[in-house]
Amino acid sequence: MYRRSNNILIVDDEADVLDVITAHILGEGLLVEGHDNIFLSENGIEATDIIDLIPIDVLITDLRLFEYSGNDLIKYYAEKNPRSPILVFSGFTEDERVISLPQIKIFRKPDEFKQLLHQLSLELKCAID
Repeated sequence: MYRRSNNILIVDDEADVLDVITAHILGEGLLVEGHDNIFLSENGIEATDIIDLIPIDVLITDLRLFEYSGNDLIKYYAEKNPRSPILVFSGFTEDERVISLPQIKIFRKPDEFKQLLHQLSLELKCAID
């Protein structure tokens, strides 16, 4: 069985969060080094540039971002990738709403980190041809 490569984009305005998520993804063997790719961005504008240049298979994003809201980024990504999964990992409050799309899964930061990784592993298994 052939497994196509995956491109994951992780967007968070905190560099430490990007580092922790990346370390766990690699540490748990969710990606194959040299086969799959992780792209990191600390703001929504840069993330849209990455989305324009690289076919992203899974988006992991915070809601609160500099220069471009998480919801705006989600809308932008979903327009270009209507079937691709979007994993929201945010410490959002009840008054912040995530736009409603069927491919969105929401995880509260930091409490649901393991659930985020588990969902990512499920999304990556769907990429097996």
